[in-house]
Amino acid sequence: IFGVIGKTGVVRNLSVIGAKISNRAGVISSYLIGTIENCYVEATITGTANANLNNPIGAIAEKTIGGSLIENCIAVVTVEDGVTTTFAGGIAGQLVGAMKNSYVVNVGGSLGVHDGSANSTGTTENCAPFADLAAFYNAETGADTESFGSIWVFNEGYYPHLDKMEDPFTIEADDTVYQNSTTEITLTNKYPVAFSLKEPVDGVSFEDGVLTVGKDVPVGTQITFVANSLYLPDATAEKTITVAEN
Repeated sequence: IFGVIGKTGVVRNLSVIGAKISNRAGVISSYLIGTIENCYVEATITGTANANLNNPIGAIAEKTIGGSLIENCIAVVTVEDGVTTTFAGGIAGQLVGAMKNSYVVNVGGSLGVHDGSANSTGTTENCAPFADLAAFYNAETGADTESFGSIWVFNEGYYPHLDKMEDPFTIEADDTVYQNSTTEITLTNKYPVAFSLKEPVDGVSFEDGVLTVGKDVPVGTQITFVANSLYLPDATAEKTITVAEN
């Protein structure tokens, strides 16, 4: 979003959801001299071919220098299968400044809060990586969520986020589907959700929004889809359709 954040520059209360990182970069800043505070990033690292020791990847900042500060920040990061993360950090790529009270939640991958290289000579205070949401919310060894201000929302089992977040989503599909057919089921949503069959149905598969119904699935079989927000406990939607003869 920002190339250089200068010495007097401050970015705060910013949320970025759905970022894709395929090159050396930081989602909020490439080069941090100033301050990033109370910021949240949810990102997927899809490639790191152009990253190296001096040009790493960071979900929030690529590189920070002495005198800079990242504070009260959280990143939820997915690393796609087969992507190497030698030169990547969950919060900062290369950390030379300070980092306080900041966490990375790994959905896929095992990133630290910075790249862990000899170039990362900065300081961390109350910062940690977590293997998943369960580890993040662990009452004994998890994140110190009480140290964050009221602008943050934490619900166990759900992604943390900044306040005042809404996501009214809907599942769009005809009420009838036919034997031996393939149908696209559309989910209209703003933020990430878990979208699946509510229960397995013999002869039926659902993957990447595409429903496949086998020729032997009995007429009258009901198929129910369910979508649950990854952020909001009360945000959910269901849709039931019925198999008809082709």
